[in-house]
Amino acid sequence: MKVEVCFTHDPRNRHVPRDLLLEPPVAAHRPSKRFRLRVRNSDEVDRARALRLPLHRVGPEDLACFGFPMTFPPVLVVASSISKAVDTPLGVVVFHAEEAASRPRLEDLVVVMLRIDPLIARGLVLRHAAFLSPAQLLKRILQEDVEEEATLVRLQEFCPGLPPKGEPLPREELHRQDGNAWTEGRL
Repeated sequence: MKVEVCFTHDPRNRHVPRDLLLEPPVAAHRPSKRFRLRVRNSDEVDRARALRLPLHRVGPEDLACFGFPMTFPPVLVVASSISKAVDTPLGVVVFHAEEAASRPRLEDLVVVMLRIDPLIARGLVLRHAAFLSPAQLLKRILQEDVEEEATLVRLQEFCPGLPPKGEPLPREELHRQDGNAWTEGRL
């Protein structure tokens, strides 16, 4: 299975610049079939991952194994290269980095949670700092353009190179939240 990108002709366009848009050569044998990916549940996510498609599912059980039992609707993390070809009733988080969508690390889970619940993302960073690479976390935050969410929960404390963007929550409130964050389990 390979990902192919093409442009389609919009019926409202009367003029197609032929010097810019070229028609691909048509093979003399059978043409390639085009498919869309339909993902409705975690079994289908696993089957799609077996085809080496850059996506994964993040659900409450993923956070529970890191000591944060909470409920939220599962989300499908999809690489931007295939995001337009995926049909799913799940919430979708698009990652620019295909590697992060294919083989997620703890830093990638933090980035997903920055979009869902920034306080939980901060809790993950705080409780599992020994397993995080600050350089990798900084890279992922910048790649996925979630600097504002990271600044909101003051992740600059863990990633000193992270440029501030927007207004952070008050330091005292965050530190009180850190002390009250209930976690159970170990990595």
